[in-house]
Amino acid sequence: MSKHEDILNSAEWLFYNEGFHRTGVAKIANTAGTTQRTLYKHFASKEELILCILERRETSYWHLLNQLEAANQRLPLPKLYALLPFQALQDWYQTRASCGCFFMHALAEYRGKNSAIENYVENHKQRMRATFVRLLSKDGFSDTTTANTLMILLEGVTALSALQTANELCQQAYQCAENTLKNNTIKETKKA
Repeated sequence: MSKHEDILNSAEWLFYNEGFHRTGVAKIANTAGTTQRTLYKHFASKEELILCILERRETSYWHLLNQLEAANQRLPLPKLYALLPFQALQDWYQTRASCGCFFMHALAEYRGKNSAIENYVENHKQRMRATFVRLLSKDGFSDTTTANTLMILLEGVTALSALQTANELCQQAYQCAENTLKNNTIKETKKA
């Protein structure tokens, strides 16, 4: 593993488990087995390091979701696409512990202090909502209220996963989302 990756991994773990402001650059460098000087060769600031971790986490989640979406397209009877973010989150938690939403932790500690971090988190949440809208469209739904409902369910799982078993929460949220989509299908059928 490269020194760059060592720093990212160490910082991510420390930020997630100890907080952003409580974690100093010296501790990150020490945990990564390097010096502060080397850390600053890779990242201009602690905030840049945080942004890189946010981007890396988002990219990893999108990769999981894209794999599920591609696999779903190959099925003879595909699942509802709008349920795939819940499956991706469950897959995510198979290899990662949870202390809640990393993005919301970053926002809580940097709101009003660092617009780049604040903007990244807000844009991430908007991208997630847009993904629900896109997936719902593939399932034949067009209302944004359902996208908001599913987003709330997914965010709830992420927040509560710090207190409860993530796998169980994902399964419960998946069932709630599936019921929401079934109820909306029934409503649409009655309208027609």
